[in-house]
Amino acid sequence: FTYPSPGESLPEDFDSRLPDSFPGKLGRSLEEGLPPEQTRVFFSPAPGRDTDFVLPFAPDKRFTLNIFDEGPVESYGGHRDQPYFGMLDHTPFIGEMFGRTFAETGLLTPEKLRALLMRFQGKSVQLPAHEGADGSVYGSLAVYREEVCEELADWQRANGWDALEAVFSEAAERERDPEVRALLQDAMEKIRSSVS
Repeated sequence: FTYPSPGESLPEDFDSRLPDSFPGKLGRSLEEGLPPEQTRVFFSPAPGRDTDFVLPFAPDKRFTLNIFDEGPVESYGGHRDQPYFGMLDHTPFIGEMFGRTFAETGLLTPEKLRALLMRFQGKSVQLPAHEGADGSVYGSLAVYREEVCEELADWQRANGWDALEAVFSEAAERERDPEVRALLQDAMEKIRSSVS
């Protein structure tokens, strides 16, 4: 969220936005990248130093974005123009979320499952397995495999095998690279035999 024009401390032609032609996902805002039917955005003035503020949220949406509107971008300031907020109260949100089960809040998309299966194979771009690492150390293939199996076992217990297989089928169907598809299939077969 930005204003179309900068504040008074910057030249009038200063543009803080990425161009629409910017490659990849950074060409869109977080709000634009989330599913609209599952997202609620709240705009509010930034609470001042002596203001207590209960963060709003939408209990019927998966994603809530709170945007504190501090005006147009300026040449000064860091993450927040007003560094001394009052109390930001998250407890209503936390209470609502703790009242729900993992089956209601856990989301497994085909993209997330693909990322988990690639980590299981040690081929994750974000977390590649370190060859020759002690199997008890985070970063080793053994630890990544254990972590992925635990996460998918939790999701499977909450949602069932049919739901997990449906997400996997969609992930495999979307994969265009036959070598990667084979890696995903191999990982899923190993996980099926180890997760009960």
